[in-house]
Amino acid sequence: GTLKGIEGIEREGKLEFLPTVVGSQASSLGGDDQLKAGKPAGEASLGVKYSFSSDRSVELTLNPDFSQVEADEERIDVNTTFALYYPEKRPFFNEGADLIADLGAIYTRSINNPIGAGRIINRGQKDSWMFLSAFDEDSPYIVPGEEKSFTRTGGNSLSNVFRYKRSLREGSFLGLLATDRRMTDNAGSGSVAGIDGRYRFNDMYLVEFEAMFSATQEPDDSLLVSSDTFGDGHTFTFDGESFSGNSMALQFERATKHWRLETRYSHKTPTFRAENGFESQNDSRELSAESLWRYYPNNFFSEVMGFVLASVQHNSRGEQKAQFVYTFVILEMPRQTRLHVSYAKRFQYRFKETELHGLYDLRLNLNSQFSERYQFGLNVGRHVAPIRFLAVPVEGRLFSHGLFARVQASDRLNVGLSYSNQLMTTLDRESDYFDGFVGTVRASYQRNKALGVKVLGQYNDFSKTFQIQPLLTYQPSPFTIFYIGSTSNQNVGQFALDAIQDGLLTNRQYFLKIQYLFN
Repeated sequence: GTLKGIEGIEREGKLEFLPTVVGSQASSLGGDDQLKAGKPAGEASLGVKYSFSSDRSVELTLNPDFSQVEADEERIDVNTTFALYYPEKRPFFNEGADLIADLGAIYTRSINNPIGAGRIINRGQKDSWMFLSAFDEDSPYIVPGEEKSFTRTGGNSLSNVFRYKRSLREGSFLGLLATDRRMTDNAGSGSVAGIDGRYRFNDMYLVEFEAMFSATQEPDDSLLVSSDTFGDGHTFTFDGESFSGNSMALQFERATKHWRLETRYSHKTPTFRAENGFESQNDSRELSAESLWRYYPNNFFSEVMGFVLASVQHNSRGEQKAQFVYTFVILEMPRQTRLHVSYAKRFQYRFKETELHGLYDLRLNLNSQFSERYQFGLNVGRHVAPIRFLAVPVEGRLFSHGLFARVQASDRLNVGLSYSNQLMTTLDRESDYFDGFVGTVRASYQRNKALGVKVLGQYNDFSKTFQIQPLLTYQPSPFTIFYIGSTSNQNVGQFALDAIQDGLLTNRQYFLKIQYLFN
C-alpha cells in the first residue's frame, strides 16, 4: 500500500565512528614437539559510516578487523574434489547481502584480510545499487575445472564490486554487476561483467536469465603448478596466460498455488572464472526440467510436497557427463516437524574418463522443534557413490547418518550439538575406503542482555584433530563490543576424554577485541 498525505519530512544525516583495538598472542608447535609462544601483537582500526537516510549510506574502514568470532563448522570433504562453500558471517559484508544473493560471481569471502575497505549502499523505490572496494593482503583463489577445483592463497590485491538492481512491475527486475580484482605484487587480474533479471508475464508465467563474461590474466608464479589442462590447451599452472569465458542460465517457470513447472538451461565455458566469486566448477552444460507439487490437506499433515527433477549434463566437448533423476517428498506435521525423503538415480556418470552406471542416493531427514526449548534433527543415507580419489574411480557403498539437537536448558543456557558420519566400503562390503565423523558442541550462557559466555568444541575423526574455542562477550549494543577468548587445536588419537587431555597441542591463540560505537 501507499501512505499519502505526509510531506516535508526530512531526516538529518547520521555520522558514526567505530574504533577497534585487537590484541593476540599465538603459539605454534616447534621441532621438539613443544609449544613455542610467539610475541604479543596488537592492531587498531577505524570505521566511519555516514547514513544519509535509512536507505543510503557510505562506509569507510581502515585496517578493519573482519575476523569471525566463531569458527566455521567443519565439514566432511574426503571424497569431494571441489571447493566447499561457507556462508558469510562478517557483519560488514552481510549488510546489503540481499542485492547479491544467488549470484555465484560475487562471494564476499573472496575478500579475506583487507587493509582497507569502502562501501556505498543506495536503496530506492525502483533503483538500488552497491559499490564495494577493498585492498586485501591475503587474496584467496578458487580455480574451477571440469572435475575439480584448486584453492590457493595469494598476496595483495585490489577488489572492486558493483551491483545494480532495477525493480520492475509485479516482482520483475533487471540487474547489472561488475567485479574486478587486480593483484598488486604480480600481473594477475580477473574481471567479470554480467546482466541478470526476471520478467513476470502474469501471475503464472515468468522467465529468469543470467549472462556473465569473464576476462582472466593469470599471474606468473609458482603458487599453482599442475599438469592438468583445460579449454584449448591452457594449463592450470599460473604461467601468465590470458583468456576469457562466459556463463549463461535461462529459466522458464509456470507456477500456481499447487503446481510449479520449470525448465532450465545453463552453461559455463572452460575458461570462465570469477576471482571475486564462488565458481568451483566450469566446462559444463546442463539441461533440466523439474516439477513441484503442493497439497494442503488441513489435517494432521499441514502440507504435502512432491518434487521431480530430470537433468542431462555435458562438457564443452559434447561428452555426456551425467544423466539423472532426483525426486523427494516432504511432509509438514504439527509442532514444526518435517519429514523429507529423497531418492536420486544416476543412470550415467562420467569421471576421470570412467563410466559409472549404478549410482543412487537414498536419504531421510527428520527435523522437529516440538517445543520452544527443544529442537532436533536426524538424517540417514544409503548410497552407491563414486570413489573419486582413486586413479580409476569405482563404485562404492556409502553409509551416512547424522543428527543435531538444540536445547534451551534455561532462559540463559543454550546447548547445541551436531554429528555427521560417513562410511565408504567396497560394493561387497569386504573392505573400507574411509570411515569417520565430525562432531561439534556449542554452548552459550547469557548472563544478561549484554554479558555472555560461548564455548565451541569440534572433533574431526578423519584428521584426528580437536579444537576448542571459549569466548567471553560483553555487547551492550550491536556494535559496541568486548571479546576475550582463545582457540586451540590438538592432534588426538581418538574421540575420548583421556585422548583429548593427552593430545598433542599444535597451536593456540589468545585474542582480545574492544570496539566502541560513537554516533
